[in-house]
Amino acid sequence: MLKEILPISKGFYNWRDQSDNNINYIKSSIARPISDIYELAADVYWNDSWGEEPCDSKTIEEVVRKKILSAPKLIPVFAHRYMPLIGGKQVPIFSIHGTDVICYGNNIEQYLKIEFGGMNQNEVDLSSIRSVPFWSELL
Repeated sequence: MLKEILPISKGFYNWRDQSDNNINYIKSSIARPISDIYELAADVYWNDSWGEEPCDSKTIEEVVRKKILSAPKLIPVFAHRYMPLIGGKQVPIFSIHGTDVICYGNNIEQYLKIEFGGMNQNEVDLSSIRSVPFWSELL
C-alpha cells in the first residue's frame, strides 16, 4: 500500500526512492526498534506470560534478547509507527520508541484516523487488538 499510494509529507517513508541514502535510511528504521530493545533489554517491562520475573537484570536481558530474535519484523509506516509483518487484514500498528510500545490502532485505517484526526489513541479497544508475538507482550 505504501508504495502504491505513497503519502507525501514529513514523517512518511519514501518507498519509491531507490537511492542508496534512502534505502539505508529505511533499513536503519526497520532495525531501530529491534536494536533499541536489544540494547535496553534490562529496562523492558516484564510480561507475566514469560513466567516468574528473574531477580537479576542479566537474566532479564537474556530472556528479552532471546524473545526479540523471533519477533515478527516491523515495517515502518510513519515516524516511529510500525506495522508487524504478519498476514491477515487486522494488523495492528505499534508506536515504538525505545522500550515504550503502544498500540496506535487495530489496523491501518484506524491508525490513520488516530494519527491524522478523527479518533483519539485512548479510544482503541485494547481487548480487540490482534496479538502479535513479542510486540503485543510489551504493551
